[in-house]
Amino acid sequence: MLSDAKTEIYDYFHDRLDMLVRVYFPGKFEALRKLYCGDYDQVLKSIAHSKVWAENTGGKSNSTFFKTADEKYVFKTVNAQEIRMFGNISDSYFEYLSRSFMNQCPTAIAKILGVFELTVKTYPCKTPFVDSADVKVDKSLEKSLKR
Repeated sequence: MLSDAKTEIYDYFHDRLDMLVRVYFPGKFEALRKLYCGDYDQVLKSIAHSKVWAENTGGKSNSTFFKTADEKYVFKTVNAQEIRMFGNISDSYFEYLSRSFMNQCPTAIAKILGVFELTVKTYPCKTPFVDSADVKVDKSLEKSLKR
């Protein structure tokens, strides 16, 4: 069920970095975000300014939480088991939140507005990195060796 529900939207390759973003249930989450959040540009502006929510303990799962600067959105890191569990209830979840919004029935359920998997792989540098401090040391060493 989850394999059918994910879409790879961003794939970036560099000589030292590979990054892949998978979006789960992209169409359904986009519809929920439109209902509950409104303008997509405002959502992006909000989430662009996020930082670790240091005052949060992480709950039972000991997860890391992030909060937007305007405090509209909270992000939680989740493990594979939590993603699978959400996949098992996703149809009911989307139906419930959609019905709740359309019927204007308040709900205390957390509004999950997206599930993303970010994979980052780093590789050793193919060419040695030399900074200016190393060059200065090498030049002074070269001068002393020539004497």
